Amino acid sequence: WNVNKPTRSINNFYERIKWLQRQASASTVYGLNGELFRGVTHQIAYSSLTGVFDDSNAITFSSGGTAQILADDGSGVMWVQLLTGAPPVATNTISQTVPDAASATISTMTERTLSFPSCGQSTGSALLGGYGFGVETDDLTSNDKITALDNVQRNPPNNQVFYVNGVVSTEDYVLLGLKNGGSTDIDSGQFLLSTAITGASTSVVAKVGTETPGTSTKSALDTPTTGTIRVEGDDGIYYRVPYTGFTVQASTITFTGCSSCPTAAVDNDVYISYIDKLADATSLSYLATYHSDRALFGRIRDGKTTPIKTFEGTGTFGSAGGSISVLRQSDE
Repeated sequence: WNVNKPTRSINNFYERIKWLQRQASASTVYGLNGELFRGVTHQIAYSSLTGVFDDSNAITFSSGGTAQILADDGSGVMWVQLLTGAPPVATNTISQTVPDAASATISTMTERTLSFPSCGQSTGSALLGGYGFGVETDDLTSNDKITALDNVQRNPPNNQVFYVNGVVSTEDYVLLGLKNGGSTDIDSGQFLLSTAITGASTSVVAKVGTETPGTSTKSALDTPTTGTIRVEGDDGIYYRVPYTGFTVQASTITFTGCSSCPTAAVDNDVYISYIDKLADATSLSYLATYHSDRALFGRIRDGKTTPIKTFEGTGTFGSAGGSISVLRQSDE
């Protein structure tokens, strides 16, 4: 499920699920009317499969009764909501005719605990999830508790958002990076290049060090899953290089899916530019998993129709995220 953060809170989402399951609901949830939807009542292990079971469609038991498939792993386990009749037992068969024909023999039938509403309970700021109820990882925090289909409770990582507020769309260019210790500048030496690169390179391998914020070499913690880095070219210019993923080794971090790489030698500077773009809204942000407080430095420049003096500010990416608010001073 998509909570639609930050526009909606986890409690807004909880109220939405309640609304979907309200009395006289006209909503459809997993192929059922919202008022009739309860969630996973049983987990069925099966064998001797013929055909393919389809989610959000009904099955029939040879012992009598029906159920709605809510999930099926395609290899011998499905999760259903019992609709009519009593739960079947081992050796009973299950069959489906819509949209395609499928059948199998039940091996085990395990009852699961229901939550009302189906998403679980809200504390007002966190979700105590019902059995098998999934939420997009970017919409979860470490305070949420999600119970997976294997009946094991997961505590999500603390995903947080850092904002740069008060910018003008299509006017302001925003550059946000790690703050360099006690100075007032970006830590351009956050990493050092481990492998020389050329303009044709699609990956950037950089050295990482121990987790010591404020020094020139730092670990790969809190790295956004996709984004941009700046690489010092051999001409001394720091080039913006987009990446689509990264992997962390014992002493290096490899940014993959890179484009627009400059020619750069080993030990040239590399740093993550957490935000590095021309504003396309009045607030820009990035999302990362919180591990420890990060001091960030932002530089905002505007040389277009309403030029401002360069703004520089600092903020902290903490356990609840963080922000920088731009103070605009005319440069006309």
